[in-house]
Formats: sequence, C-alpha cells, structure tokens
Amino acid sequence: MINRITATDIVRRMLNCFDFPESFLPILERLPQCGDSPKLRHWVSVSTSLLRSKLKSLDPDPRFIAHFFVDSLDAGRIAELHALRALEIVVEDCITRGKEFSWSDPTIQAPRTFNVWDVGTMVTSGTARGVDVTLSTSILLLRLGGATVSTGTNSQGDGTAITGEASFTPTINVSTLHGDAILPLDVAGLADAYHSNAPIIRGVDANLQWVRVFREAVEIVAEQDRETAQDCLRLAPAVLALHAGGTSYGSSSPQEVMGLVFLPGVSDPFDVAECLVHEALHQKLFRVEEGAPLFNEEHGDEEIYYSPWRSDARPLRMLVHGAFVFAGVAHHWQSILGRAKDADAMNGAAFHCYYRARQAQIAMDIVDRFDHRTAMGNTVSRIISDGVQQALAHIDVPPAVRSEAERRIDEHRSRFNRFIA
Repeated sequence: MINRITATDIVRRMLNCFDFPESFLPILERLPQCGDSPKLRHWVSVSTSLLRSKLKSLDPDPRFIAHFFVDSLDAGRIAELHALRALEIVVEDCITRGKEFSWSDPTIQAPRTFNVWDVGTMVTSGTARGVDVTLSTSILLLRLGGATVSTGTNSQGDGTAITGEASFTPTINVSTLHGDAILPLDVAGLADAYHSNAPIIRGVDANLQWVRVFREAVEIVAEQDRETAQDCLRLAPAVLALHAGGTSYGSSSPQEVMGLVFLPGVSDPFDVAECLVHEALHQKLFRVEEGAPLFNEEHGDEEIYYSPWRSDARPLRMLVHGAFVFAGVAHHWQSILGRAKDADAMNGAAFHCYYRARQAQIAMDIVDRFDHRTAMGNTVSRIISDGVQQALAHIDVPPAVRSEAERRIDEHRSRFNRFIA
C-alpha cells in the first residue's frame, strides 16, 4: 500500500515536471498499480533523483543516471527512456497477472534495449523509430524499429523468433523447491557497481556455476525452516553474485531498490545461505521502516557510534539493522547446530551462533544507552533482545569456542574504540 501511494505521488510529480510523449500517459498512470518489484523500486528512485536535481538545481545521483543509454541529442530523450522503462514494468505486471496488453508509438525513437523481467532482453543495433508491444496468452511480440522478437513468457512458450538486426538474451532463472529468483544481469540500473560493494560476477558460465551453489544454500535454509526459505525468496526475488577475491565474502542490499540483493560469489553454500538470511532480514526491516521510522527525527542517522561488525563509525539506525539481521543469523546457525553430525560442524555452528548473538547484544547495549527510539524502534528492539536471549540460552558452547569468540570481539572493540560506544 505504501509503495502504491509513493509511486502515485512520484508519477504525479514527474508528469508536472517533465514532458513525456502523450502515448506514455496511460502507461505512467497505470504504473502505481503494478505489483512491487525491484524495477519499480528502481524507477521510483530514479524519478526521485531526477526531480530533486531539477527542482533544487543539484547534480543527479550517479547511481540513478548511469543506466541511461542516451542515443539522442533531443532535450526530452531522458524522459522518453524513463517512460520506456515504465512500459517494461507495465508489460511485466500484465504477464504476472495473465492479462493481454498492447501498446505502440510509431514516432518515438526505439531504445537500444528492452527488458522484460523473468523473460529476457531484446537488443537492437542502429537507430530507428517505432515501438510496438503485444502480449497475448503466453506470447510476447516486441518490435523496436525494424527488428522484431517473438518469445514465450513462460517455460511452456514457443521459443524465440527474431527478424531484423536484433538479438535476444533469456533471463537466467533460478528455480528451487521453495520459490524462484532471477539473476538480473541484463537489467540496466540493477546490475551495476553503484549498488554493490564489490565487482559483480558477469560471466555466464561463472554464474551458472554459482546458481548451483545458490540452490544448495536455499536448501540449507529450508532444512532449518521451509517457511524461512520461502520468505527469503519472496523478499529477495533478484540476486547477483559478487566477486569475493578468494579471501573473504560479503553481501549487501540497496534500500532504494528493494527486492535486489548481492550475495557472495563463493562455492561454499553455507556462506551463501547465511548471507541470504542476512539480506532477507535487511529487506524485511527496510519494509518496516517504510511504515514507521525506528528513531525520532534525525537521531538515528548520525554516524559516530561503534559497530561490532565494521571498521567505520555507524548510525544508531544501522546498529539496529545489524543487530536485527545477526540475531536472525544466530538462530540460523543454532538450527544448523542442532543438525550437525560431527565435532567440527558442531563447533563451527556453535561459534557462529554465539559470536553473532554476542555482536547483536553489544550493538543493542549501545542503542539502549543513547536511545531516541520511536514506538516501532522499541518494538523491533524487543524482538532483537528476545531473539538474542533465546539464541544464547539454547546452545551449549564449548569453552574453547566461547573463548575464541570473545577474543575476536575484544580485539575488534580495542581496535576501533575511537568511536562512541
């Protein structure tokens, strides 16, 4: 509901500030009624950046303009390209709802690419005019200038037929027993370094290799709790693998593009499973914050506090985020511990459970000391504290494992004690 309200407001503002071709007006008016998706979230974020730039005479955020393939000197080309992305989203929503759809504009300059979520991307060469989209049953017909692609919209489709100078790249889909995700490598604006904290793995063979690891990771989560695995895929329908450099792994979630997560491109499914749970919990808390903030006014945003996970100072809000996700990760490892069959696996799971729970506990001690939370912030904090206590109370941690975890905690705190704690 909040997403629809926001999208409606942003579309109205865009129509007031930018000159869109008249043929796109029904598309833009329909956009807020489309289902939530990473592309819709990206469209709203791009619009917000463009509006702020125009109204305040500020430079636009590079994250939200780098995806534009500008192929014309016309002053209105950015608005056209942005409207064409809205057209993509409307087509995708019709496919999801099983509705027929048609749209055409013979005068507009065709874009170089046209992406349909979960189907693929059409790429043309050269400059031509005219765009036609026809969706009927399970067949999608795209015409960009003189090139045409006809393709199925699901696994029962009739394949792909291409005429003219064009190519079509199918989306890399990841099907599991607990839900589906896609690798949006061909979606401009999503698969770029502006949203991630490491290089994205782009090679097709490498990604297909990683998809097998990702499926194993989903199964690891499902072994602990099937509903959690399903929720992870609902909260993160788009996943991209980051190159880990062979020494460490990491993950991230851009709040402005909810539904998109970056996971470590490693071969250990347990690492990927932990990061999937971690990022899904960030996605969940991002959605909570859309409805109600965690802190009063700007009190949660000052980056001066010690974080048990980071080498830089963090705001109170992100301490709550970190504690929320790592309390959940602690429970994830607690479940793995209950199924471990040898001493090494048991010690490893016990370490991760205890270590992550203690880090969350330390973060919440700092939040409690400086407070400024809203009613929602207090509710989330109680959930975190209860989760931490449950995790610590229901595991038997060997003394050597506990000692190593505390040693790492103390070492980190002593290195970064220059921040407020």
